[in-house]
Amino acid sequence: MEQGIHRTITGLGVALACGAAMLLIVGTLFHDGAMMTLGFCGLLLVGCGQVLAPLNLRNLELRLQVPRRFHAARSVPYNAELWNGRRLLDAYQVTVAIRFPQNVERLGYLPWTPVGSGSALHDRLSIPVRSAFSEVETELVSRFPLGLFEVRRSLTVPAPVLVYPRLITPLELLSEGAQPDNMPTSGIAMGDFLGEPRGVRPYQPGDPANRIHQSATARSLARDQSLQVRAYDPPGFHPYRCRLIFHSQPTTGEVIRFDRFERGLSLVAGTLNYLQAGQTRITLQADFTNWLCRPCENRAQYSDCLALLAQTPHPKPTKPSELAEILQSVPTDEQLIVVSDSPPDNWIHLVPSTHPQVIIVDIRQVRFRKRRMQLIP
Repeated sequence: MEQGIHRTITGLGVALACGAAMLLIVGTLFHDGAMMTLGFCGLLLVGCGQVLAPLNLRNLELRLQVPRRFHAARSVPYNAELWNGRRLLDAYQVTVAIRFPQNVERLGYLPWTPVGSGSALHDRLSIPVRSAFSEVETELVSRFPLGLFEVRRSLTVPAPVLVYPRLITPLELLSEGAQPDNMPTSGIAMGDFLGEPRGVRPYQPGDPANRIHQSATARSLARDQSLQVRAYDPPGFHPYRCRLIFHSQPTTGEVIRFDRFERGLSLVAGTLNYLQAGQTRITLQADFTNWLCRPCENRAQYSDCLALLAQTPHPKPTKPSELAEILQSVPTDEQLIVVSDSPPDNWIHLVPSTHPQVIIVDIRQVRFRKRRMQLIP
């Protein structure tokens, strides 16, 4: 949607207009035809630039192709296409500024866009914090012709995008009972080495291709059935059912830090991703959903939980009595994992000691620091 075209004269245009006006005045006073002609031509050139400059940005349409869903702090490709819908006059020297949320801006330069055609921009995008938006503010800038006037045109381009929280796997999941043969720090994908093989099952969306059982798939396709993949039992460290609880509970006099809330959601997303890879049945329960239980047992429910994390606002602090009641209601046959944007020292006394399986995630385990420069000898 077009929001308007704004035209301003540049320093070059001011200098040319003032110089031409001076030549015209001096030539008129001294009856010098050459100076009058130069001054008149200079003013005519400025006038033509004033008329032609806005025409360079009219009837231009910007189209964006951005991935609909991706995680924060991950680089994803996107395409921008500038379409010239005019019947006459190609577009020249157009700068495209795309302003994404979280103060992320991308610039592109298109030297030539023919009539009835388009020019494409290919770039990569990374948004540092989770967000959700349906449109993007863009701006077209041009100094054609001759750089005498700068013309800006604002556009609002539809681009529905969900930016999931950054995936941070809690250290507690890797240290409390993790199997040494998994080697989580070696870069091996955990989802390919979990549990013992127990047979085959029908293919589900999201299954990796290297798990397809070739001989079983050949027999299945011969019977007009679906692909077959290897099924694994969850290992001892990964429970069959898990209750993941997130709450926000600052102590009296403590400053509410929104960065810790974002970090807590990243730990929740990392926990869901880690347990989902191990085929664990997860139930997400949080204060920002009024403690409603949301299942996360397949890829579709996992995507719904990530979308919920991407769009949730900062909730009100949870009362200690309310948190204690929720923790007491968790069945003892479920693994209990508690994540908070407050240090565990403030609320760990509310966790029931009678529950046999409890993992407390400490928000202070993540510290983002700038890389130090190392001098090369």
